[in-house]
Amino acid sequence: MKAEGLAASTQSRILSTIRSVQPGNKALRLVQVKVPARSVEEEVLSREEIKKVLDDLTSNEEWFYPCFALWLSTGLRNAEVIGLT
Repeated sequence: MKAEGLAASTQSRILSTIRSVQPGNKALRLVQVKVPARSVEEEVLSREEIKKVLDDLTSNEEWFYPCFALWLSTGLRNAEVIGLT
């Protein structure tokens, strides 16, 4: 799997699936995949930045204001906001 260029997390999921189907396969116990810890960086707008965005939308793009106000005030993911429109 490594030679095929699969990510460590993908390799781990594949092995987990195979192990669940073949729990008695001793060879699968020998295979270990180290999945590196994910580094998640969150970019959060400050209150001042949120105010600037909403003020700009009020004066220039009124149609987008409700969508952005909902998005910024609830923390919904992008796909969730798009799904509401």
